[in-house]
Amino acid sequence: MAVSDKTAKEIKLDERNHVEKPLLDQLAGLQWQVIDLDSKQHPSDTFRESFTEVVMLPVLREQLKVINTWLEDDQVEKWSSS
Repeated sequence: MAVSDKTAKEIKLDERNHVEKPLLDQLAGLQWQVIDLDSKQHPSDTFRESFTEVVMLPVLREQLKVINTWLEDDQVEKWSSS
């Protein structure tokens, strides 16, 4: 049974509106920096070279130094590439 295009947005059971968006809203409420892109996104919009990369390495490296102020650049590189 096909879903009619006239179905109200609130009733549609799609992953974007019922899973992704509520999670992003919750994270924003916790003061996280949220990157909310549309369907025409590019890997570079998310600090990655391709969508096969799971971790945003530039962000990870930056935050490792924030959390562990004693780390040197070579140590950050070692831990972020492990």
